[in-house]
Amino acid sequence: MTIKELAYEIENLRIIAENVNSLQMALYTAIYEGSTDVKEYEGAFNAFGDLCFSLKGKVSELEDKAFDSFRKGENSGE
Repeated sequence: MTIKELAYEIENLRIIAENVNSLQMALYTAIYEGSTDVKEYEGAFNAFGDLCFSLKGKVSELEDKAFDSFRKGENSGE
């Protein structure tokens, strides 16, 4: 994996992280200003959990790729 490929993957993860953060803020606002019925938020919490799980997996995969490239000495920008 090149530095350029690594940078693009990091950029994609940042976008996903921003979306996860936005969802978390929306859930927080909805819970504290909205209905007290937990069932209304069940789907949103499931989606939030799925996003967090996916993000964790992608970060772990990117970490593995980066360390593999580092061990192989692949540090060119191409």
